[in-house]
Amino acid sequence: MSDFLYFTGFLDFKSYLKISIQNLKSWFYTILLIAIGLSFDSFAVATSSGILLKDIIFRDAMKISFSLAFFQGLFTLIGWLAGSGVRPFIEHIHYWVAFGLLLFIGLKMIWESLKK
Repeated sequence: MSDFLYFTGFLDFKSYLKISIQNLKSWFYTILLIAIGLSFDSFAVATSSGILLKDIIFRDAMKISFSLAFFQGLFTLIGWLAGSGVRPFIEHIHYWVAFGLLLFIGLKMIWESLKK
């Protein structure tokens, strides 16, 4: 029976549908985590602005919030485009690139903490 379903294409469509739903879940969770990370950044800026600016009006708050939203969306898009552009060149060594970047950031943080 499964040979008949495979031959007719029903089994392929069913497995394709399952894979597509898994991909949608994966994309949803990825976008959700990016949104949460960006919201923490915006929350920190909004909190510090609220502490530093004593007489803030609604118009100023809207300027800050729109500029945050615009630039975070823009830089996320630029990062995605840049990552898609360099992917073919570093696909086979991507783990070493990530290791190198994290090592550089970690050593720089250690260096700056010891400098003071």
